[in-house]
Amino acid sequence: MMADILALPFAGLVISAGALALTIAVCIIGLRHRRKPWGALAGATGALGALLATGLLSGSVLYEIGSRRELATFPRPGVMIDVGGYRLHVVCEGEASPDRPTVVWISGGYAPGLALNHLHSAWRMKGRSCWIDRAGVGWSDAGPEPRSVKTIVREFHTALSGSGETPRYLLVGHSLGGMIAANWAARYPEEIAGVITLDPTPHEMIATGGVRRPGGWCGAPPAAPIVAQATFGLGYLMPWLHPMNSEGYRRENAALSAELPALKALESRPSARRETLRHFEINCYSGYETIRHPGALGSLPLRSIVQRLKTGEEERKTAERWSGVSDDLEWEIYKRSMRAAADEYPRLSSRGELVFLPDDWGHNFPLTHADYVLAQVTEFIDEIRTPEIDPATPEPGAETGRN
Repeated sequence: MMADILALPFAGLVISAGALALTIAVCIIGLRHRRKPWGALAGATGALGALLATGLLSGSVLYEIGSRRELATFPRPGVMIDVGGYRLHVVCEGEASPDRPTVVWISGGYAPGLALNHLHSAWRMKGRSCWIDRAGVGWSDAGPEPRSVKTIVREFHTALSGSGETPRYLLVGHSLGGMIAANWAARYPEEIAGVITLDPTPHEMIATGGVRRPGGWCGAPPAAPIVAQATFGLGYLMPWLHPMNSEGYRRENAALSAELPALKALESRPSARRETLRHFEINCYSGYETIRHPGALGSLPLRSIVQRLKTGEEERKTAERWSGVSDDLEWEIYKRSMRAAADEYPRLSSRGELVFLPDDWGHNFPLTHADYVLAQVTEFIDEIRTPEIDPATPEPGAETGRN
C-alpha cells in the first residue's frame, strides 16, 4: 500500500512539501514554548525534521527537472497500443520481407525495451525489427496484477497485432526475456518462426530461487524503501548513489550511449521501481503457466546461447545473496540445478541447440558483444530458411559446439 502511494505522480513533491510545512510548524510551536521542557524538545525535533524534509524536497525537485531533461534527449520512438484498457509501447522499424521473419527483441528483467535498442537499430538495416515495453516499464502503462509470464505473453501478442505487424516472428530474448520468448512460442506457435534465448532465466530459478522476505512479494525485498529512493530523487540529490552513474555501468552499456540518459530517467521513476518489484510476482503466479518439459515446442527451431557455469568463490557469494544458498549442501544443489538448467531450453524442441559463449563475457553479453549476437541471429535465420533434411532426428537439446 505504501509503495503504491509513493509511486504516484509528484508524490515526492507533495509528501516532502507537506512534511516541511508540518515540521516548520512544530519548530515554531516549540520556540514559542521554549521555556517548557516539551517546547525545547519540540523545537529541536521540528528543526531536524525540517532539515530532513528540505533534503527530500530538494531531491524530488531535482528528479522532476533532471528526468524530464534526460527524457528529452531521446523522445518516445514508438506507438502506444491498447491491450485491454491500458497501453503498451511498441517500436517496429525496417523493411519487412516475405522470406525473413520479423525479429522481436525482448529485454531481460524489468528493463525497458530500449535496453536492446542497439541490436534493434542494427537489425532494422537488414529487415523488420521490433521491441516492446512491458506493462509499467519504459513508456508503457501499468497493467493488471498479479504479473505472470502468461499475462506478459498475451500483452505482447495483442500489442504486435494491434500495431499492424504480421507474423512470422523470430523471438530473441535475453535473461527473463528468454523465458517470455519460449512461452510466447508455446501459446502462439502459428506466428513464431523460431526462438533464440540469450542466457535465459531457467524455470528452476523462478520456481525455487526466490527468497521470501517479510513485507515483500515472493523473492522481492520490501517495496516501500526501494520505491522511496526514487520518489524522493536520492539518486539525483546524491548522484554517486545512482548505479547508472557509475563508470562500470557506462562502460558495460557503451553501445547504448545515446539511450543512457533516457534509460536512467525511465528506470528512475518511482512507478518503474514499483513495477520492478511487481515482476517478482512471477515467482508466485507463473506455476504451470510456464513450459519446462522436453518437447514442449515440438520441432520449432530454437537456439539457446549460455555462459559456462562458474563455481568460484565469487559465484558462491552471488548465489548466497540472490538465491538464499547458506551451506555446502545447498551450494552443491545449486550447482547441479544450474547445470541442468543450461540444457532446459534447448530440450524444449527437437530442433533445439545449446551454444556456449566462446569466452567469459558474463550475463550481459548482448550489451558488450552485440556483433556476436547479430551474427548468431543472421546465421539462425539462414538456417531456418534453408533447413537441412536429416533422417536422424537429434535428441532435444543437443550441444552444437558452435561458438
